[in-house]
Amino acid sequence: MNLRDTSTFKAKDVAPDEPVDFLPMSAVSADLTTACATEQRPFSEVQKGYTNFADGDVLLAKITPCFENGKIAFAKINTKYGFGSTEFHVVRADKDRLDGRYLIHFRLLTRSLQPAPRQRTPMSCAIP
Repeated sequence: MNLRDTSTFKAKDVAPDEPVDFLPMSAVSADLTTACATEQRPFSEVQKGYTNFADGDVLLAKITPCFENGKIAFAKINTKYGFGSTEFHVVRADKDRLDGRYLIHFRLLTRSLQPAPRQRTPMSCAIP
């Protein structure tokens, strides 16, 4: 499945003062596969200038070094919409075809399968 086959959405029918969950980049860890919302902000504060997502979307860091560190997470939010850093790519799996958590594990697996750099190691570094 190509990423372009996933759907997108816009936050609609949200009152300006309605609280929405907010996830900063610091809420996504390279060690954990789920990011849980711990902060709420009024919709009017985040409707412009932040990335929107829904519960179960996959958040992937856009920029270096966060991307290289493997920052990717399954979003767990308690409100209808969530917002976060503009440094997130949002991937929504087609729930009839694929669980978003699989995308996270696939990304982590492919990252770990990258070939090691080809370089000569001096014999003095060899383990006897």
